[in-house]
Amino acid sequence: MLLTMSTWEKIETDYSQAYRAGDKMPVEVLRLLKTALMNAEIEKRSKVKDREAKLVEEEVVAVIKKQGKSLEESIVLFQQGGRQDLVDQTQKEVEILKKYLPEELSESAVREVVKTKIAALGADGPQAFGRVMSEVMKELKGQAGGDLVSKLVKELLG
Repeated sequence: MLLTMSTWEKIETDYSQAYRAGDKMPVEVLRLLKTALMNAEIEKRSKVKDREAKLVEEEVVAVIKKQGKSLEESIVLFQQGGRQDLVDQTQKEVEILKKYLPEELSESAVREVVKTKIAALGADGPQAFGRVMSEVMKELKGQAGGDLVSKLVKELLG
């Protein structure tokens, strides 16, 4: 039986390799990511009152996305401040994080899922937005961003 490595295990492995190779940027990015993951796990343990609770794959991906979003917000601020050196560095950091995220679906693929959900729910009009959005996000968990799904749901509901 072939076992695949979890995202967290891949991060640990890549961190160790980058550390041994003296590759500074990946070490820094992965160290921050590992810290964010450990903090999320500690938070989960306190919520569920289980000292052995671990993050599941979806939770790991959510933490990585949160870190990436934070870096992307920083890029905007650096651009506004005219700091191209920091923009370039932060973009490289975002690229390192993206290696650990599942591949996102294309807009046309998401559009088809939204159309299918609208038909299945018999939804019509903007008042069904929340219900459709909820169902589509459950199905596409981690495969499409909420902004894209929201845009398409609004567009297709009229």
